[in-house]
Amino acid sequence: MKSIIIDENTSIKNLIVIKPNSWYDYRGENIQTYDDVEYITLLNGINFTTDSFSFSTKNVLRGFHGDLKSSKLVQCLRGTVYFAVIDLRKNSETYENVFTYTLNDKNRIQILIPNGCVNAHLCISDDCIFSYKLSDGYVPINEQLHVYWNDIKYLNKIKWPIQLPPIVSARDNPFNID
Repeated sequence: MKSIIIDENTSIKNLIVIKPNSWYDYRGENIQTYDDVEYITLLNGINFTTDSFSFSTKNVLRGFHGDLKSSKLVQCLRGTVYFAVIDLRKNSETYENVFTYTLNDKNRIQILIPNGCVNAHLCISDDCIFSYKLSDGYVPINEQLHVYWNDIKYLNKIKWPIQLPPIVSARDNPFNID
């Protein structure tokens, strides 16, 4: 069985939703999250050079971050996250469109994020592990794109499933005066 594209007609051009290979038997589950030959074809030639993981607890929100170089293949390995992407490619027909999805360790969904888009995720389970594959490695912060999680321009398009303000880094806090 091969990984399959579930949706490539999303609200953001070139953003693709993928269901990876998995096998079940009496012992449990085995999941193939990446095969370079299969995925290079599946993702129109994009290859990945770097793996990165974030470990978060409930109500931690990471992002919105991205860059003009790297495409990302993301998934939630443990727990549940509310995931959001904003298209910041000025020449894109989907410029400033937003895409949201719930990712978790049950649905095993992967999302390809094109370069020029920013993404964020909010941990809504007790804890979560979030995986990123980067096509061009980690881009330094001074070369990254950034949008605050509560930017009024996008807030009405993103329904964060949280009552209290999320736990964010100083970089992601719009009230940080440093």
